[in-house]
Amino acid sequence: MFCNKCGKQIADSSKFCEFCGVPTSETSNVQKTTDGDPTKERSGVLELVVGLITIIVALYVFFIIISVSTRIDADDDFTMEILTLIGWLIAGIVGIATRKTADKTGAITAGVIFLICAFGHLNYKFIPLISSAVFFYCAFKRNKIT
Repeated sequence: MFCNKCGKQIADSSKFCEFCGVPTSETSNVQKTTDGDPTKERSGVLELVVGLITIIVALYVFFIIISVSTRIDADDDFTMEILTLIGWLIAGIVGIATRKTADKTGAITAGVIFLICAFGHLNYKFIPLISSAVFFYCAFKRNKIT
């Protein structure tokens, strides 16, 4: 385990950190990340970029659909397209909001929402499929801190 105060590795059976003297009740069982720094915060740049691009594209497609639908009668396909775009927005927001967490559930949730949106009535199925793949990749490359 690692000391929360100094970040150095200490024996699991220690009652105090041998480097700074903090009791182990104040330390956690944080596993060492691949870069060797247990306190390093994730940047989440990939999730931020994909989330923002998806939100921007969803808003763009939304305004295209709205401008076309005012000239024709709205039907069930129109409703499904709007719901699909709302799903894109929600997935993008979830992906951005959870980008710095060590837990994988936020990225997996965003990926699943994008997969569901890929089955919508829009012709832009490649956008949620690519976004889903990126969020699944980000989720599975994360190191779970226990």
